[in-house]
Amino acid sequence: MTVDYLGIVKTLEAAEVLFLRRMQKISCTSYIENWEVLNRAGTKRQLMKVILKMQLGFLGHVVRRQGFENWCLPGKLDGI
Repeated sequence: MTVDYLGIVKTLEAAEVLFLRRMQKISCTSYIENWEVLNRAGTKRQLMKVILKMQLGFLGHVVRRQGFENWCLPGKLDGI
């Protein structure tokens, strides 16, 4: 199973602009480019940054909970 990371990023960025269009009551069929929608909202793309921050926080939680660092430090993990 392969993951198309760039496809996922593009889809999330498109969804972010779609949400901004809905909040600003801009029709999806009107010809207003995405950068213009972002300018009108006075924001930058933030969704991917928020998702990445939350994923890294969750990963840190899981790693600390399962004691993964205790395996790595003494060299008990194969391949290290």
